[in-house]
Amino acid sequence: MGNEDQVVATQGQGKRRRSEAAAEEAEEYELNLTQQYSHYAGDTDAGEAAVGLPAGPPSAFLFLDTHALSTSFLWEEDYTYRVVLTGGPCAGKSTALSMLRDRLRNLGWTVVTAPENATLLFTAIGGFDARWAEQEEKLAQMQAIFLRAQIAMEDNLLALAKMKGGKVVLLCDRGALDGRMFLEDRAWESAVQQCGVTEAELRDQRYDMIVHMVTAASGAPEFYEWGPGSKNPERFHDLEQAAESCRRGQESYKGHPYVRVIDNSTGFDRKVERVLEYILSRLGEPVPHGRSKRVLVKSVADEAFTIPFQAVDQWVQCLRTGQHGEERTLRKRGQGGTFTFAYRMVRYVGGGDGKRRQMSKTERHLSERDYEDMLRSETDAGSKEVHKRVRCFTYLDRYYELNEYMSSDTGLPRAELTLDCEVNPRCPLVA
Repeated sequence: MGNEDQVVATQGQGKRRRSEAAAEEAEEYELNLTQQYSHYAGDTDAGEAAVGLPAGPPSAFLFLDTHALSTSFLWEEDYTYRVVLTGGPCAGKSTALSMLRDRLRNLGWTVVTAPENATLLFTAIGGFDARWAEQEEKLAQMQAIFLRAQIAMEDNLLALAKMKGGKVVLLCDRGALDGRMFLEDRAWESAVQQCGVTEAELRDQRYDMIVHMVTAASGAPEFYEWGPGSKNPERFHDLEQAAESCRRGQESYKGHPYVRVIDNSTGFDRKVERVLEYILSRLGEPVPHGRSKRVLVKSVADEAFTIPFQAVDQWVQCLRTGQHGEERTLRKRGQGGTFTFAYRMVRYVGGGDGKRRQMSKTERHLSERDYEDMLRSETDAGSKEVHKRVRCFTYLDRYYELNEYMSSDTGLPRAELTLDCEVNPRCPLVA
């Protein structure tokens, strides 16, 4: 190990020791909250809408949030769940899609698949014309055609899927925003404008969850196949281009409320299984589930934020509860005047140590009208709505959300970093 590696390792050990000490203090703080406010059990979703919580711990503290099960959607008879599986080149997407179809069908789901749109269209016209590569206008026009075809195909398949009834899921092999991976920003903006839609509409109103699989070029280059003589001669991205394309893909969907980035930190079989576990758990199927991490950090001004991000606003309102151990909230989330609405219910049971344990968390989508009706009819007069600004970004193939609470009188911590994987000690917000 060189001197530089030793310095990095020593710094990492010091950070871990500080993190462990901070975590112990944060757990003690959480326990105090639990004892003072029986409806707050360490789950930020419940806590952020509570009234009169005491001031949070210093911003440097780690705040760990443990969930027994991940959030799942409430199954609805007339609702078809829309899942996008996307990723960089040579990420394992085809394998994951095949296994996911089989697993869902074995569990009684009707699976409708939207194939990768660009492949179909390129095959129909005899391939990509290399002369277009240097013509931004042509590239924007081509992507607008692809985008219109993608939207039409998904909408038609969704209509057919709804005719099936029962438990139905639409699996999309890439989504409407995937074209952003392959265009410069100006050309992509032109393509979207030609289709008469906005990025926020494509991201937030079309899909229930997004899973991005990281290219083998990032983290497992020995498994990346490309070019003549390889098993994938039609793949033209070299390692560097594949990694950059994958990075742009991760940027495309940040801001959506349910994004998961699956990296190459495990072997390939386990990587695919992680994809299946996340999607199945979101659909309410039982799977093993680990810990989600929440870290209190210092607030960062936009101009000082060195990582590209998407900012969305979210409002959370507690509803009256009908049963002991049950918590219900309404959520409104959006950007640029485009909003999605949801109802969430969490159930707890008591533990022998005095702490409650979360047993389930379910969610269903609402129309704006249903949201407003529930807001008027099922909210206590003294309950306060919590507004938070969420900055979504990716860093070293991890997806993060930085939640900054805008409501000044809740006593909640000002800034909290949420991630669904282990904390990367090199993340500049955690250091």
